[in-house]
Amino acid sequence: MMKSGALELGEASKGSTTPNTGVNRGVSIVDFILRLIAIFATIGSAIAMGTTDETLPFFTRFIRFRAQYDDLPTFTFFVIANSIVSAYLVLSLALSIFHIMRSAAQGTRIVLIFFDSLKMMKSGALELGEASKGSTTPNTGVNRGVSIVDFILRLIAIFATIGSAIAMGTTDETLPFFTRFIRFRAQYDDLPTFTFFVIANSIVSAYLVLSLALSIFHIMRSAAQGTRIVLIFFDSAMLALLTAGASAAAAIVYLAHKGNTRVNWFAICQQFNSFCKRTSGSLIGSFGGIVVFIMLILLSSVALSRR
Repeated sequence: MMKSGALELGEASKGSTTPNTGVNRGVSIVDFILRLIAIFATIGSAIAMGTTDETLPFFTRFIRFRAQYDDLPTFTFFVIANSIVSAYLVLSLALSIFHIMRSAAQGTRIVLIFFDSLKMMKSGALELGEASKGSTTPNTGVNRGVSIVDFILRLIAIFATIGSAIAMGTTDETLPFFTRFIRFRAQYDDLPTFTFFVIANSIVSAYLVLSLALSIFHIMRSAAQGTRIVLIFFDSAMLALLTAGASAAAAIVYLAHKGNTRVNWFAICQQFNSFCKRTSGSLIGSFGGIVVFIMLILLSSVALSRR
């Protein structure tokens, strides 16, 4: 009986080294397809923007009216960003194919998670179900330490995003001179981009406050997995929202400071100096929150990989 029990335990241990292999391979195939779709999407966006050029049919002796994408640094950055992302996606196909063939791989998945902020659900391909009781919660101390750092980072991100929302949402400047019919005043809600920035930071800060409950739960139950996957998913969504708001606001702030003579957009910061300083300062907390979210996603992925 003892030999039989030992044999059964050995078979169980052997069978548990690569659980859910079929599911993991299916996830890897979906991952590969999504990367192909993203490649065509980003390349298409870069080409569409990079070939934008229009010349009006009328012109004067000295002026020819022409608009190109590189007239605006924001559009140039858009083309560069999409080109870099598409190149990365092409290179990442090799690891994606490797995961299809080796569905139990973990280290390379963490590498992809670090560089892929929007494809975190593939980290669900984890090795679970070890037969021995002692192996059910390995590296518990390390995971608890990761959870404590996670909690501290969330507190930092809360103050950063709330600070950004308040700084932008209270931006208001009125120039000391005015005419009989016009009063020169600048507010954040004069621009929909700044309004979106305030809304995005408010949503993210509210989410971070709610996520503290799960962060505390992970400190007490460091072996938890399902809730970490939930956090990775929502952290990724909030990262995308925060990045969109901060990037859009940064583009407007740049134009407010520099203007653009090619399209006759004049810089307003020479007049509305306080307004521009406040809007520029509000970006610091938001971009700081982006960095914190990247670290949070990486920490959650590391904690999951130690299972």
